[in-house]
Amino acid sequence: MTPVFIAIFLLGLSSLATAANFNTVYEWPKGLDYELPSEANRTQALRDDTLKASDSDLYFEDSPVTQTTPTTTTFSQKPKPTPLQVARSMTPFCIAIFLLCHSSLATAANFTQVYEWPNNWDLDWPSEAKWAIMDGSYYRFITEPLFMAVYGSRIFFMLVPNEAIPVGLVSLPTSSASAAPPKITPFPSWDVHEYEICNHIESPKGLEVDSVGQLWVLDVGSKKCNSKIWTIDLNNNDCAEIIHQFSFYGELHELVLDETPNETFAYISRQYEQNIVVFSLERNESWTVVTPGIDVLSLALSPKDQEPRQLYLGQWNSTELYSIPVDVLRSGTRTANPKLIGNWSARPYRMLIDEHGTMYTAFLKKNFIHSWNSSQPFLEQQFFEVDGLDTYYPFTIALDQNGTLWMTVFDYERKPRYRLFKAAVGEPSFEDS
Repeated sequence: MTPVFIAIFLLGLSSLATAANFNTVYEWPKGLDYELPSEANRTQALRDDTLKASDSDLYFEDSPVTQTTPTTTTFSQKPKPTPLQVARSMTPFCIAIFLLCHSSLATAANFTQVYEWPNNWDLDWPSEAKWAIMDGSYYRFITEPLFMAVYGSRIFFMLVPNEAIPVGLVSLPTSSASAAPPKITPFPSWDVHEYEICNHIESPKGLEVDSVGQLWVLDVGSKKCNSKIWTIDLNNNDCAEIIHQFSFYGELHELVLDETPNETFAYISRQYEQNIVVFSLERNESWTVVTPGIDVLSLALSPKDQEPRQLYLGQWNSTELYSIPVDVLRSGTRTANPKLIGNWSARPYRMLIDEHGTMYTAFLKKNFIHSWNSSQPFLEQQFFEVDGLDTYYPFTIALDQNGTLWMTVFDYERKPRYRLFKAAVGEPSFEDS
């Protein structure tokens, strides 16, 4: 082959790096940003480029807070050469090496960018600046969007909290007619958020939308208020309601919904605990199911048409994947013995199963998402990868009601820091062949 043909061949081959064709929906090059209100008497310097983001990784309690020195990149006015232009000046062997190393970009070869944030996400502040900025505590911030849910034309994010973020639950539109990126909006409103006020959203965690358009929100609560579950009616003016108050205050993490003809159950993980919590909506009752020896972090529920239906459990301190039949959990049992399914290549923190039974899994501090066809014996497959990504929670994934997979990529060290993709999943892919 000539160098050009080798380049074309390898670039085409590298498109197999993912099992689906993603479209970029949003991209945040530098991190999240607040738009400061005019009423807040702060100097313009806080909005200038001289105000740098607080480069702090914000993790759960089991990970350290680290700080790095921001780097400055100077961009030349001269356009960068394309891979093919570079290839023309190389020998065939060098072309092969160059393009294989360059293949991390091939995962984005079919992406369509919809939005790009120049620096950080912009928070839509209220006109009265209820969250007063007189002490300068709220400014550009960087944090992981840990959980995500999608319904209709809106995307909902749970943000890892810190002192610079006044709200933990926000929303974005799935699309916009404007070329400018949209702002993130406190959801359902500013007034609903207040820490250590028990009838307010305090510290949200897991999110999921049910079949009738209600967003379920786990709320850890505070030392003054017990943990609770909210539902927000997305089809009725975003009406928010506390549907259950737990008898404890603790580190709730994730929930998945099991909707049956007669009853709706929520299965909830508790970080660092060897148990899961089961909640019955119709009975307004919750109970704890002990999982001996298994510290449950991530959860995923098999499709309704796969019987017996299984709840899959990932551990925060292990690569092992387990399952429990949901019939056992629905029955009110207080102890279950999960079955070992297999071992992932890393520790999972987020798992999701589509209607075809494919599980998508993100891992702590890993730059890839892997998949597994849950109707087959356990076999981990590559699904998506970003070269050089080094973040504690690099990805967030969610499915909408149409079966579209949405995914964020958070890159703490490089820009863009935030990107949002979507892809139609469920079509045959290399893992099914």
